[in-house]
Amino acid sequence: MRIFDAALRLVEWAAAGRPVLLVAEDVHRADRASLQLTTHIGRRLAGLPVMLVLTRRDRPVRAEADALVADLAGRGVEVSEVQLGPLADGELAAVVCSVAPLAEDDVRRAVDAAEGNPLLAVESARALAAGSSAPPLSLRAVVRAALGALSPGGRELAEAIAAAGRGLTADEIAALELADRTEAERQVLDCGLVRRERGSLRFRHALLAEAARAELLDPERCHERLALAVETAAGATGDHLAAEVARHLRRAGRADLAGPRWQRAGRHARSVGALPEAAAFWAEAVQCAPADPGPRLELAEVYAWLGRRDDFEREWRTAVDAMSVAENAAAWCQRGRLLRGVICHPAASLAAYQRAHELMPPDAPAPLRAETLLGLAWTQAVAGDASAVTELLTQVEALQPEPDDLSYGDREHVRLFALIRLGRFDECVPVAERAGTAIERADRPDLAYSIWVNAACALACAGDLPTALQLADRAIAAARGIPVITLTGLAARAHLLSRLGRHDDALATSARQRQMAERLDSPALAALARYDAGLVALAAGRHAEAADLLAAALDEHAQISRPAARLARAEALARSGDPEAAATEIRLAALEPVAPGDQPWALVPRMARVQGLVALARGDRGEARRRLAEAAAGWRRLRRPRLGQEYTTNLVDLGRAPVVGLVEPDRELARLITELAEINAGIDTEIDTKEPGCPNSP
Repeated sequence: MRIFDAALRLVEWAAAGRPVLLVAEDVHRADRASLQLTTHIGRRLAGLPVMLVLTRRDRPVRAEADALVADLAGRGVEVSEVQLGPLADGELAAVVCSVAPLAEDDVRRAVDAAEGNPLLAVESARALAAGSSAPPLSLRAVVRAALGALSPGGRELAEAIAAAGRGLTADEIAALELADRTEAERQVLDCGLVRRERGSLRFRHALLAEAARAELLDPERCHERLALAVETAAGATGDHLAAEVARHLRRAGRADLAGPRWQRAGRHARSVGALPEAAAFWAEAVQCAPADPGPRLELAEVYAWLGRRDDFEREWRTAVDAMSVAENAAAWCQRGRLLRGVICHPAASLAAYQRAHELMPPDAPAPLRAETLLGLAWTQAVAGDASAVTELLTQVEALQPEPDDLSYGDREHVRLFALIRLGRFDECVPVAERAGTAIERADRPDLAYSIWVNAACALACAGDLPTALQLADRAIAAARGIPVITLTGLAARAHLLSRLGRHDDALATSARQRQMAERLDSPALAALARYDAGLVALAAGRHAEAADLLAAALDEHAQISRPAARLARAEALARSGDPEAAATEIRLAALEPVAPGDQPWALVPRMARVQGLVALARGDRGEARRRLAEAAAGWRRLRRPRLGQEYTTNLVDLGRAPVVGLVEPDRELARLITELAEINAGIDTEIDTKEPGCPNSP
């Protein structure tokens, strides 16, 4: 009592001339004598200018601490309870920097790890300053002591919560089948490491959970038991938890159990459009069973949908090498379908379907044979012998006299391409409506997109731009945001808007296409998007931007008509005031190899026009007029190939519908006539303003 009275006199003396702040930290951990001293002083504070601050946690429960607060309130001391939230990031950063001079990245790591808790921020800062990224040793010691005081059931529960890395629900805890669940829950709550939050038990802080994971007695057994408990609690509706279950089984060293769960997770991720996650899950499934071709084929298909062509080829080849002859036919058919749709490589698709047909066993199921014949019909319509299409469709109809939506829509899809091949564009819309509607009911966004985007491009070739724009929008909607097939729909929309003179909308759509392509981490798709953006910028009069974008597409070897791209860049350079660079680009265009998809019949008059623009940029109006007149004469006497044949040739060579639009002689000629009129008007103006007899008069 003499010690208590002396401490009280010290407080009274300190408060005699000024207010005093008196702090008792961590009351929940205080010994009994310290609590008694605090009570002794607190009872006498009512008449003193003293603020007594007690800090405590709600766990573990301390009846003495609750009694202390109740006693103070009963003695007339004003008591207020304040629930403290986490510190803001800026405040935590100041705390971290006060501990040790850390690099900015380490300060951010410590702040992120602390989640608003200054103690954990300090401990993390000290650990990082010492060169360690593991949980601070001081925390591990605290956690080790707390876990060591638990019963076996309590420790098993605490370890399971730590291994989960999240809160465990009541059903999941029940599925752990602990010996005395009620007592185990009470112990983990009383130890102060775990709290109850919205019906689940979780560690109070991520760093505490990490420290507890470092103290697991048998990590493999813990993770396996946890995985099966989570799966049992979820039941048949637990597809969304399959990846979590698989991860725990992998940590348990149970690849045999993890593999099927990774496959379930991959199927679920793909069904909701989460393609990057689906690829990651199927890659894990492949690691669990590297000799099984099934998961590799699934992984290959997801890579195709992501636009990762090289990864698709690698996984597909590895899978096929491990298959039997009978399985190979189905695999080649699947390859043809992907090359026909999402990858859009008709020539390679034709080869794949032909290989599937060669390998087809006599007892192959009718649906597989019908799909192979239908794929052959499509590729023949696009890249082969169009006269063979009717016979192939007849064979398909014999195998499937009552087709489902997918088969029916696919047949109409083939008819659509036959019409395009024949140049009968005005007949495309009804067939596209039948095909697209059926395919959408069959939930095949890749084929629905192909139908709508090709119909849109066909109508653009026929000059019906408003209807073409409507179909391009339907293609984008049908793709359901799947980036690798949405990109072509966006390209078609941007070019159609450009043709309609809606340049702001075209530029916005083109920017969306580029952003989506860059997120796919595919250099080929990003380069193609830059090419499309360059052409849209050129049409909008943003010439310097167009020149930069087209240069990037050429440097990155986009799958485009390189001669046409160089001529477009030369035009952009000439119009932006750099005729010498434009002339260099024209020379490079002449050196590019030419394929049928480059529309070589149109390159000479196009080049003559750009040469005229270069001359105009140099101020040589006479040369400009001669070159443009030469280009106009070239367009007048040209006989272009059949438009439908040209369309499919472009599709085969460049691997996508000709969204930029095929060369249109009438439109080119009309543009040249306008440009010549402008030059002639300029020359007439110069003549009017010159003195008579001026030697520079033309």
